[in-house]
Amino acid sequence: MEKRYYKLSEVGRIFGVHQDTVKKWCIIGDMESVFKGGTFYIPVEAIEPYQNGFKSKRQIALEKENEQLRSEIRALQGIMRNVAGTLLQKGEIL
Repeated sequence: MEKRYYKLSEVGRIFGVHQDTVKKWCIIGDMESVFKGGTFYIPVEAIEPYQNGFKSKRQIALEKENEQLRSEIRALQGIMRNVAGTLLQKGEIL
C-alpha cells in the first residue's frame, strides 16, 4: 500500500493556520514530514495525534514543567502547614 501525504496547504486548512505555520512546524521538527522536490509533505498518519489540537514540542515541554512546578508547590504547602502546626502547638504564633 502506497503511503499518502498532505500538502502544507491541506494541513493548514485542517488546523486553521497558514501553510507557512505548518512549514515552520516541519522545519523545527514539531510535525513529521518528508522534504521532496523543494517542499514538505506530511504523512496522513502524522496528523492523527494532533486531531484534538496541535501542541508543539515547546508547548508540551512547558506543560510538563508547569506540572512539575505545581507538584513542588503542593509539597512546599504541605511543609508550610506542618511548620505552622508545630509553631501553633508550641504557642509561638497565635
